Amino acid sequence: MTRILHFPWYIVLLAAYPVVRFFEDGFEHIPPSDGVRIFLVHLVLSLMAVRLAGWFLGGLRRGALAVLPLLVVGYFGRLMGWPASLALVVVAMALGFVLRRWHGRVPAVTNILGVMALTLVAVSFVTTLQKASRTNPPTPTALCETPLMPSRTSAETPPDIYYIMVDGMGQPDYLETGYGLPRQDIAGPFERLGFRFVDRARANYNQTALSQAATLNAAPVQNLLSIPDPHAGDRNVLGDLIGDSRVRRALEARGYRTVDFPSGYAVTRQDQGADHREPFFGPNMLEYYLLRDGALPLIERLLGRGPADLPYALRRGRIQYTLDHLPDARRGVPDDRPVFVYAHLMAPHPPFVFDAEGGALPSHRIYSYRDGSHWYKWHEGEDYPELYRGQIRYIARELARSVEEIMANSPRPPVIIIQGDHGPGAQTAWESARRTNHTERMSIFNAWYVLGAPDGVPRADLSAVNTFPVLFNLLFDADLSEWPDRFWFARNSIPLTFQEIGE
Repeated sequence: MTRILHFPWYIVLLAAYPVVRFFEDGFEHIPPSDGVRIFLVHLVLSLMAVRLAGWFLGGLRRGALAVLPLLVVGYFGRLMGWPASLALVVVAMALGFVLRRWHGRVPAVTNILGVMALTLVAVSFVTTLQKASRTNPPTPTALCETPLMPSRTSAETPPDIYYIMVDGMGQPDYLETGYGLPRQDIAGPFERLGFRFVDRARANYNQTALSQAATLNAAPVQNLLSIPDPHAGDRNVLGDLIGDSRVRRALEARGYRTVDFPSGYAVTRQDQGADHREPFFGPNMLEYYLLRDGALPLIERLLGRGPADLPYALRRGRIQYTLDHLPDARRGVPDDRPVFVYAHLMAPHPPFVFDAEGGALPSHRIYSYRDGSHWYKWHEGEDYPELYRGQIRYIARELARSVEEIMANSPRPPVIIIQGDHGPGAQTAWESARRTNHTERMSIFNAWYVLGAPDGVPRADLSAVNTFPVLFNLLFDADLSEWPDRFWFARNSIPLTFQEIGE
C-alpha cells in the first residue's frame, strides 16, 4: 500500500491531460475511443523515462520530479513556444543535478504535484461533461431505420461494389475552367478504363460529414435527423449515420461483407462489424493534432526540417496504403461472397503532401486539416490552387492504376463508383454563404463503372444523394424514388443550420 501511495501518479495524470484537454475543445467531432492509443503511448514513454531517470537518480519519485518538465515540453512544446520550452529543459537539467547530489527524502512537493495534475484533469473532464450536457443533440428519425430494400438472396452472386469517396475531388470540367487542369489529366485515365462520368454532378452539402451522411443513407440530412437545436456543433451523430448507414445495412442484408479503408477522420469510419484495412502507423485526427501541439514541431525545426514533415510523411503513408491495397480488398473473402468496399481517400483535400509526381512536399506550417478560408489562416503566402493541382494529378493517376488492378483481380466484373464528397475550397468562406463560390465547392468528381448499364445511367445531372437509389434500382430492381436535386450550405461552426443555394 505504501508503494502505491508513494507512486508518482501525477505522471499518469499528465499523460492523460492532453487527451482530456482536446475533448474539452472538440468533443463534438471525435469519439473518446480515438484518444486511447495516444494516451497509452504517452503513458508508456513517460514511465520509461521516469524509470530510466529513477535508475540514475536513485528512485522513482526522484526520476519523476526530474523528468516532469521534459514531459510538459513533450506534450505542449509548440503551444508554449521556444523560450518557455528551453526554460523547462534547463529546469529539468538543474533538478537532475540537484537530486543526484541530494540524498535525503524527496520533498513533499511531489504530493502537491499530484493534486495539481488531478485538478487539471478533473477540471477539463468536468468542463467537457458540462458542455455535452448543455447541448441538445439531434436524433435519428424513423427514416434511418427504414430499410432501403427488402432482404433477398440470389442464385447468382451479385457484383462487388466499390464506393471510393475522394475527399475534395472536383468536377473535371470545372477544374479545367477554374483551375487550369486539362480534363484529360483527371478524367482521361478513367474514361480509358470504361467509366461513365456524371458531367454535371453536384454534392448536396458543402461538408464531408453532411454529404456522406446523405449519400450513404439515400436521403437529405434534414429528413434523417430531428434537429431541436440547429446551432449545435455535434458531428458525432453524422458519424453514426455514416458508420451504420442504410446503404450498408441493405447490402449486408443481401450477403455483402463490408470492407472499410478509413482515412483517420473518425466521422467517416465504418462501425464495428466492418473489416477495417489501414496501416499500422496510421494516426487518427486526434493523434495528428496532439503531435502538432507537442515538441515534435520544435524538434523538426531544430533538425532543419519543416514543422510537420513527420506528420506529412505519415499522411502520405496512409493515402498510399489505401491506393495500393484497394485491389486487395477481397483478401480473405470467399469468391462466392460479394463485398461492399467503402474507402475514404482524404486527398486531394488539404493538407497538401504530394506533388504531381507523388514526391514529398515539405511542410511550411504546422499540421492542419483545415480547408477553405481556414486553410489560408494557417498557410499564409502559399498557393492553394497550385498545391491542389499537383496533389490531384497524382491522386487521379494512382487511383486509376488501383482501379485497373481491381478490375483485373475481381472474380466478377465489379461496380465502381468514384465520387467527391465536395469540391476544392480555394474560394470557400466557412462562415459566409454569400462569399463562397458554390460552383467550386459543390461540383464534384463522379465516375461510374457499371457494365451493362443502359444509356443515360447515371444521368448527367445526378446529385450525390441519389447515387444509391439509382444504383440499387439498376442492380436489384429496388424501385427506389429519387430525391429532388437540392443543395445546402452549412457554416463550419454550426453544421446543422442549412442555407439552401441554387444550382
